[in-house]
Amino acid sequence: MLLFLVTTLSLLGPFALLYWTRVNSTIKNSNDHECKIPTLSPRTRLQKDILPNAPKCFNSTALLFRIDFENNLVRLEPDQKYWSNNLWNTSKCFYKHLVRIPNKPDLGGDNVIIEIKNGTTALPNNIDHVHVWCSYNENQKMFYEDYLSAVQLKPHVEEELDSIKAGDEFYSLMILGQDSTSHANFIRTMPKVQDFLVNTLGAVEFHGLNAIGPSTFWNIFPLISGLSKENFQEVCFGGTSKLDRCPFIWKLFEKQGYRTAFTEDFCKDARSMFLHLGPPAFSRELFHYDFRFVNRKRNSMQSSEDFCFGSQLSITVLLEHMIKVALAVPDKPYWAFMWAQSLSHFDNMLSTYGEPSMLSSLEFLHEKQLLNNTILILLSDHGFWWRDFKKSKEQAFMEQRLPMLYIVLPKKFQEKYSLASKHLRENSRKLITVFDVHETMKDLLNLKDLRDERLMLRQKEGFFSTNKSLSLFLPVNPNRICAMAGISLINCACIPRYSTSVSDPGVIHAAGEVLKKINGKIRKYPQCSELALVNITEVYATSSRISLDSEESLEHPLVNVNRYTRDALERTRGEYFEMVIETTPGGGKFYVAVGVHGYDGRVTLDGIVRLNEQGFFSNILGYLNKIRDRHFKNRDHRP
Repeated sequence: MLLFLVTTLSLLGPFALLYWTRVNSTIKNSNDHECKIPTLSPRTRLQKDILPNAPKCFNSTALLFRIDFENNLVRLEPDQKYWSNNLWNTSKCFYKHLVRIPNKPDLGGDNVIIEIKNGTTALPNNIDHVHVWCSYNENQKMFYEDYLSAVQLKPHVEEELDSIKAGDEFYSLMILGQDSTSHANFIRTMPKVQDFLVNTLGAVEFHGLNAIGPSTFWNIFPLISGLSKENFQEVCFGGTSKLDRCPFIWKLFEKQGYRTAFTEDFCKDARSMFLHLGPPAFSRELFHYDFRFVNRKRNSMQSSEDFCFGSQLSITVLLEHMIKVALAVPDKPYWAFMWAQSLSHFDNMLSTYGEPSMLSSLEFLHEKQLLNNTILILLSDHGFWWRDFKKSKEQAFMEQRLPMLYIVLPKKFQEKYSLASKHLRENSRKLITVFDVHETMKDLLNLKDLRDERLMLRQKEGFFSTNKSLSLFLPVNPNRICAMAGISLINCACIPRYSTSVSDPGVIHAAGEVLKKINGKIRKYPQCSELALVNITEVYATSSRISLDSEESLEHPLVNVNRYTRDALERTRGEYFEMVIETTPGGGKFYVAVGVHGYDGRVTLDGIVRLNEQGFFSNILGYLNKIRDRHFKNRDHRP
């Protein structure tokens, strides 16, 4: 069955398309002595220069209620485009407090329903979320519904955390993530935000952040836990006990007196950040300020269409949460993670519609001096999936591997920790990963380690370290390569790839060996049909294809890549192919990375990802996911 490779992949839904299998490979790329990060122009369009239609809620004025930054429920003037002039005279509106249902992934309303009679209603200080609705007096038909959130200090939390961090120096951490956004596409779709970050906030703009893998979880798991995707699954998947021992980074911050917060703007399917962890992840609050539950309610409203929570862009609601958290605890330490994906995950140009909200939110934080004691990290997991851009395939291929990263350091941090700040800036054009961002966050828990004299001792250790995780407050070795950073060759953006002939005998041999390995894995499962090779459509070579004893190999090690014989295969030191193959049955299309051993011609499957949609085979995902861990987990080489 064609889906075998895809469904080994992922945990759910859309991500099943993007899982990469990993096996041991001893193949070394001949260019591993240097990493040349490609320079990509944002002016290179990946598709037709046509902006998709705006979401229906973009610039909508249909909103009737909001909770302001003082935690008041405010009734807005109805816009005549949507509502009649006498709306408030012909209807009644109500709200009720939403409370967590113990041990269930949901919010429920209490029994007290309060009619909204005034333009401004002060909310009690124990209210976090409310359900608001309006109905006509005449027929009691509900015509408006919304779920709104406040951020109010919780006395029991404050008492506990204040005793931990009392009097200590701290810097809060605000992480704003945007799914499927390459560095180039961020500049392409949000140029005003990029300009504000760099020229007003003084952000360090990173050019060498390389994605660990092709999907969100490959990159977010290392960010929030320091673990690779494989290790994360081993440690954290399962029941409540496993979730308790999962080394989420916010637990470290909470132990040191930090308030924690999380929100995301899409919560109704597998793209939800924590839904894949199973019921325990949603049966209780993982954060002091946890917006996941109310956002699920927003997603379920009839008025919530694509990219919208009711009459607002979902990213706008997310950014309001960000501001409310910052306003609630301006002088107290907090760790907040905001994950936006509704626009950017769907189309690489849709983020354009999120720029006004993003820009105004950052401007507000700056004007209100809410970043004076807060480090802001703006990042993504990976770029948009390159398979969708046939006309700009090479640029798109690289963009998927080079997500955005911006870090804003407060001025007083830069002054007190000048050497750490200097290292961070100097690392902006070196090869880094989210493993390094994780270590950077951990460094903020022990500020003594960031003092200049301490860094002088640590930096030698960091410069020569082969550890895949390194704080960006330490100097990253300029000769760092993908293997050192935990990035597989198939995902490495800084190695050259050379197009070669699809009819090359060695290529055909390698493709055949790949099919043998795949079929060997699935043969014991009667539900799966063996695959047959239909076509090889693209081939890229990433290492020398000339015999070691060839004079030409010494002068031009990367030329004549089509010159390949079975004889040469036996004598060379080995090479590395990336190819696109088509298979039957089912019309599968796969991007495959293989290593060819130089002395005996053995072929090693290094990685594979399916390029086309799953279609009707998606119903066997659950079964084949069970196969994944047994057969496709690389236990020796962790990315």
